[in-house]
Amino acid sequence: MPACDARVYGNITLGGKATGYDELTKRREVMHNNFFADCIKNPHKYSPVVQIPNPLNKQHLKGRKIEMRLKIDVKTIVGEVSAEAKERGYIIWCHEGIIEDVLEATTTSTKKFGITTKHAAAQILWDTEFNNAEGERVRFDCALNPHKYAKDTKFLSSHNGWNLLSEEFVEWDQQEEAPEDSPAPSQLPAPMAVT
Repeated sequence: MPACDARVYGNITLGGKATGYDELTKRREVMHNNFFADCIKNPHKYSPVVQIPNPLNKQHLKGRKIEMRLKIDVKTIVGEVSAEAKERGYIIWCHEGIIEDVLEATTTSTKKFGITTKHAAAQILWDTEFNNAEGERVRFDCALNPHKYAKDTKFLSSHNGWNLLSEEFVEWDQQEEAPEDSPAPSQLPAPMAVT
């Protein structure tokens, strides 16, 4: 085969390596490592998925914002339901709230708050948009099954799929929802417990 000029890296022969191939690969690796160094060091800042804390306990979870997916039978819904949901028989309703308390996992199923589970259990105070008909804040007890963490596609049709929201996202969301003349979230007092 005749030799031909490569775009930048010198002469190549079809079927052979380009001149400077090994050096080009090394430069790419250095560039990649420099570019992704902060991502590797702080994955929670760059990934939509917050890594699941280990272990699931009060220290890691209390006060964190959680997203919980609940499977709701269409027969219990008041109002319009899509034809697809009617055919399927359920909808997945995503709630957000703050974890108020956590009981750690056990080797056997035990009563934790209002549920029986071997997984860690959390008491969640739903955000105000999920208030009940009387306008009161709602608390919810749920099992935190690690196999249902951040797996929307596999567990989309399952009850109690969940994930934590990153602190950066929560702060951004608070800024987006706040009126323009309100203080930034970092200037707000800590949320008070609802009794």
